[in-house]
Parts: sequence; C-alpha cells; structure tokens
Amino acid sequence: MYVSDSKEVNSESASASIKLDRIDIKKMRLLYDDKSTKIVIKAKDFNYLGKEIYTNQFLI
Repeated sequence: MYVSDSKEVNSESASASIKLDRIDIKKMRLLYDDKSTKIVIKAKDFNYLGKEIYTNQFLI
C-alpha cells in the first residue's frame, strides 16, 4: 500500500480511478431501476466477463 507524504489536496484536479485487468462476475442478481427514464432491468444468474476502466465520472 502506498501512502503519500503530502497533505495537500487540490479539489479541482483530484480524481479517482481504477484499472482492472479482468472482471469476472458469475450468477449475480442485477436490479437496475432508473427513475428518470422509467427503465427497470431485472436479471437473474447474470454473468459478465470483461475489462473496463472506471473513473470517478465515467465508465469507459
């Protein structure tokens, strides 16, 4: 684990991201309920295998 010595944080340029080499999800129950678009997705035994890059703003 890396811990920075710096206590200074610039909120204008601060961001978080994570890069995963592999995502493997098996037999997941998924419920997506978007009230703004009135879209509901229900999935049982949902499987996903892939690679994504997550940031604090976007799924790329």
